[in-house]
Amino acid sequence: VIEGAVPVTLLPPELLFDPSDGVSYGDGITTVNPVVTFNANGGAGDDVEATAPDYTVTLPEEPTRANYTFVEWNTKDDGAGDTFTETTKVTKSITVYARWSDHPFYTVFFNSNGGSDVSPATASATYESDYKVTPPTPTREGHTFVEWNTKDDGTGDEFTASTPVSADLTVYAQWALIPPFTVTFDANGGSVSPTSATVTYPATTVVNLPTAPTRTGYNFTIWQDGNGTVFEADTSVTANITVYAQWTPKQTTITFNLNGGGGSQVETPTANYGAAMPAITLGVTTGTDPYYSFTGSFDATSGGTQYYTATGASARVWNKTTGSQILYAQWKMHYAIGDTGPAGGTICYVATTAEKASKGWDWFYLESSPQLSAIMAWGTKDSGVINATGNNTLNATPAKNITGNYLAIGTGPGNTAAIVAAHAAAGLTSPTSSAANYCDALVVNGYSDWFLPSYAEVKVKIENIGDIYRVWSSTQQGPDYARLPRIDSPTYYNEVLNLPFNNDNVKTRAMRRF
Repeated sequence: VIEGAVPVTLLPPELLFDPSDGVSYGDGITTVNPVVTFNANGGAGDDVEATAPDYTVTLPEEPTRANYTFVEWNTKDDGAGDTFTETTKVTKSITVYARWSDHPFYTVFFNSNGGSDVSPATASATYESDYKVTPPTPTREGHTFVEWNTKDDGTGDEFTASTPVSADLTVYAQWALIPPFTVTFDANGGSVSPTSATVTYPATTVVNLPTAPTRTGYNFTIWQDGNGTVFEADTSVTANITVYAQWTPKQTTITFNLNGGGGSQVETPTANYGAAMPAITLGVTTGTDPYYSFTGSFDATSGGTQYYTATGASARVWNKTTGSQILYAQWKMHYAIGDTGPAGGTICYVATTAEKASKGWDWFYLESSPQLSAIMAWGTKDSGVINATGNNTLNATPAKNITGNYLAIGTGPGNTAAIVAAHAAAGLTSPTSSAANYCDALVVNGYSDWFLPSYAEVKVKIENIGDIYRVWSSTQQGPDYARLPRIDSPTYYNEVLNLPFNNDNVKTRAMRRF
């Protein structure tokens, strides 16, 4: 220590100041007051100065700049210097500059235009968001929100989440009064009353649904809109809407009655109203008589409506609403008059079951041959077939002339056998020697059981299927004539035409029975 020296405060090298930085000297104390100038660098307001008596300063309130975000204070105006904070040591007066975001942002203000406050009330359109914002959805009592618009009266442009923003902007909510909404009830094949309901604000539901609709053959389940969503009394209605009745078909348990047939049909399928009959495994075989064929299942023992075919397939949709139903097997004979028979001929007579039983027949059908012979004689006077006794009447007792020679249906085979036997006794055996011999020897399509039909058999054949030819019958009329119906009169089947045995203008058409 030098006697008489003035004390000097020694500063560290980093805090040495020159006089221009505000150093003052007095009474041996060094005072340093550097100044920090805060430049808004394009922002609002004038520069702000602050002294740094303790080598640091308190930062001023952050500056503002339209459409930019303040980032920091920086020692260079282009932001390339050092960040300046409240902890930065100040060793001399300095100017620091506000640093701003690289890209601007724009604010969209949402005005609910009579509606409730919206949240958020503003949104920033930034570079990072591609200068687009997602608008909120406002609400307003008694109104439906329509859109955001750039003018409060809706005459501007619509503003959406895809609208680009290039400046600060205020958009306004647009509204429409909530109208009365109509709910239309479509019975969907049924009937319902009432058919509609009106929902008027402030109500939002129909409150009460109509009485459950009705539909023949179906049970109502629910109301449903076009998207399959259930509609109920408390469903919110926000637009006109049509809802549709949903139905489930009524079901019937089916049982089968074979109605005299054979086999076994024990299934009990469930039929749905309005749908095809359910699949079944057919167990029906034949009727009580082998001449019958199964025709299908019906709702009656005869007649009625058919529901299954003879193969067991559905014949129609189910149309009954009863809980259970018996279906009856029905039967038909294999052939009807006019059908082609097994031998290729034509069915000309079908016996009834009662007739067959009462007469002890083992057949149902008479089949007229498809072949017609050339003109030939019934027989000759020299054949020995004639009997001196004649009978001109058709009566309940079959008339005959030679043994077994009858008029009635069913007597043709016996007549033919008697005539062939009489001819054989006379030495006449050739198929061309007589009508009976022709029929007895005839083979058509493998069938050889042909005979010369009796008068009644020829008559019923002409009645049922007709014939344009005079043909012989096996019924004899007196000692010199055969008996056959006329075909040249409208009343041919009620008359008898007697022709000589050797008449040369009559042909032969055989019959068979089965």
